[in-house]
Amino acid sequence: NIIIRTEKIREIGEALKTKNILYISAFYGSGKTVLLDQTAAAAVEEWGKSVIRFNAASDKWEAFAEKLTRKDYDKENTLFMFDSLHAADSDTLGKLSEFLRKLPEKAQAILCGRAKIPEKMNGMVLRGDMRILDVDFVMFTKSEITELFGTYEISLRNEDVLYLKTKAWGWVQMLHAVAEKLGDSPAVPISSMRLGIGERFGETFLKDIVYRLPDDEITLLFGLSVLDSFD
Repeated sequence: NIIIRTEKIREIGEALKTKNILYISAFYGSGKTVLLDQTAAAAVEEWGKSVIRFNAASDKWEAFAEKLTRKDYDKENTLFMFDSLHAADSDTLGKLSEFLRKLPEKAQAILCGRAKIPEKMNGMVLRGDMRILDVDFVMFTKSEITELFGTYEISLRNEDVLYLKTKAWGWVQMLHAVAEKLGDSPAVPISSMRLGIGERFGETFLKDIVYRLPDDEITLLFGLSVLDSFD
């Protein structure tokens, strides 16, 4: 039940024409990595780029650096992708920041992480070297919501699409959960559905979005449905 985010991939390609470093910042489960996967495929198949990837949650920086010494490395035609930067330690972020400062003129880079941009990279934003694509960019559009539910063989009314876009922001994890529940109860109106936090998403979701709230208020939110939590 995955759709190809053609328009978002096109927008990323256009953005890379004016800024060669992009940072996609959005919370847990918003579809950052899937969008990165699809963009990587487009970069190779349509844009004629080489792609080199690094995941801060699972990869070692030394292994990434070794790829840059290979004979087939084309520094002027490579799109670098750095994922899960929220999991990177200080040493890795320092090495990444230094790498980006020396990025070859025609090379490009897309970074992904949760919440705010790492502090070590603030200077690149202030200097205009990096553009941030935030959660509003990552969330599903109305047409994508309709297409996604189509993969579940569910047809939505216009008011359902609007409800999911405004009430749940077009958050992909929520959309899948609603579609799966509708499959079991097709007659239930989406606006009356009750999806508890504990059913699917857990503490990570709340801490990404409302990390500034005190623990007791976060605990209260666990008593609400996910949709009420968005309100």
